[in-house]
Amino acid sequence: LGVGMINLEQDTYTIREVAQTTGVSYQTANKWANNGRLAHYKMGRTRKVCRADFEVFLAQSYKPADDELR
Repeated sequence: LGVGMINLEQDTYTIREVAQTTGVSYQTANKWANNGRLAHYKMGRTRKVCRADFEVFLAQSYKPADDELR
């Protein structure tokens, strides 16, 4: 890789990896991608999620547990 270039394989997640990381089913993560809630792009037949987009998604989706509200 040249200077300033990113390694897309290290800085991306598959939909399945998003599901595993967030603890939801593949179908749920797939629905997030299909309805535009989770930004992604296609690389061949595989959909990829950039690390930065995944971090934004997580930050926007975070809801504190009830005991964190007190």
